[in-house]
Order: sequence, then C-alpha cells, then structure tokens
Amino acid sequence: MIHLAYTDPNLMVIATRVSSMADPVNTLVHREAIRELIARIGRNLDAKKFDDVVESFSTQGSYTVRAYSPEINKHMVWMSASREQLHRLLRDSVEHVHDLAERTHQINVDQISIEGDRAEANTTFSLFRTNLRGQSELFAVGHYRDQLLYSGNHWLICNRTVEVRTRMFTVPTPL
Repeated sequence: MIHLAYTDPNLMVIATRVSSMADPVNTLVHREAIRELIARIGRNLDAKKFDDVVESFSTQGSYTVRAYSPEINKHMVWMSASREQLHRLLRDSVEHVHDLAERTHQINVDQISIEGDRAEANTTFSLFRTNLRGQSELFAVGHYRDQLLYSGNHWLICNRTVEVRTRMFTVPTPL
C-alpha cells in the first residue's frame, strides 16, 4: 500500500508501509524521507522556525549537545533536553540578547540504517555564520547522531545527539 504525503508544494514524497523493508525500493523511499527530514530541520534552524524544528521530534524526543575534550580526555555534555525543554529554550531565545547574524547549515547524511519502524542516521554538518556586513565564516562542525521512529505516515526524531568538534563559540546558536 502506498500513501502520498506532501512535505512541500513543489516536492512530493512517497511514504510506504514500513512492514516491507525487504523491498529495496521501499527502503530507498524511507531513506530519502529520513534524509529530507534531517535537511528540513537544518533549514528550519536557519530560518528560525523553531516550532517546526520541535515538531520534527517525537513527543518523547530528546536533544543532547556534547563535545570531546582532549585536555581532560572525556566527552562533555553541554546540554541535555527533552522535547518540551528544547521547545521552551528555542521559543524563549528570541526574547534574550542574541546574535543577529544569519546561519546556514550544510548537511550531509552519511549513513542510514532502518530496522522496522526504527532507524538510525549519522550526519556530518557544517554551520556557517554570515554577519550583518555580509562576511561569512565557518562557525561550527560536527555530527548528528539521530534515532528515529516511523509514526503514522512519517519519520520523527526520537533522540538527537549533536557531537560538536568546535568547542570555542563567540556567540550562542542553535546547532
């Protein structure tokens, strides 16, 4: 059984039942839907559409930012938030002093594994910052480690771990 879901007026994404993942075409359709979800989250972060970012997470979703410190030879957790905590943090950020520069995510989904209604995706990202004078610079690099759930007729992020390689930030920004 095939269901059509429109994620964008100019883009049609075909979502099929997850039960037949042995079918290579079905697997490719689901991989593309996951790839589109991850890219859409980046675009929504860039556009500061934070409600849309949060809607990409399951109700029990979580978001963690961590970095490895060679000085202490350990991973550090910089932030760990539930979906609701992430929503409040992003929603309230516009009411605080914040950087007016634009952000542009460059996202490359490196690997997707699908098992039934669950999936994992590993993604490399670069985040560029363009200041008010129009000068752009590389702001951050890292990886997204996503665990996903097929719910209804679409994929949602259950858990996202952002592993940043950049550890020195001049201003805070959603990653």
